[in-house]
Amino acid sequence: MTALTDVPALTEEELAESRIGAEYQRFAAAVADAHLLSLMRMEPLFLPIDPGAHTIGVHSIALRTARQAAAAGLPVDVALVSASALGHDIGKFGCRGEDAGRIPYLHYY
Repeated sequence: MTALTDVPALTEEELAESRIGAEYQRFAAAVADAHLLSLMRMEPLFLPIDPGAHTIGVHSIALRTARQAAAAGLPVDVALVSASALGHDIGKFGCRGEDAGRIPYLHYY
């Protein structure tokens, strides 16, 4: 069993069934190469917020839900759900200066 702070790998079956399997593998490699998860876990050392815990938590809930839906026979692309959950707040990290105060609005773009 994985902890809520873990980001479990997708199974070979989930990748094979996904319409974005190859893209997901490139995404996962980019996340690993950039040490994104480690950096997100370090953010509370530098910021008064913990967006890493939020992002990893969202991923955990989304992946578990997607896997349960797939097991129930629903047509769900588990890889797409996983990548979407991990990347859902990526826009927050490009905001600087006076835009930083507008992150709750700007990160949707």
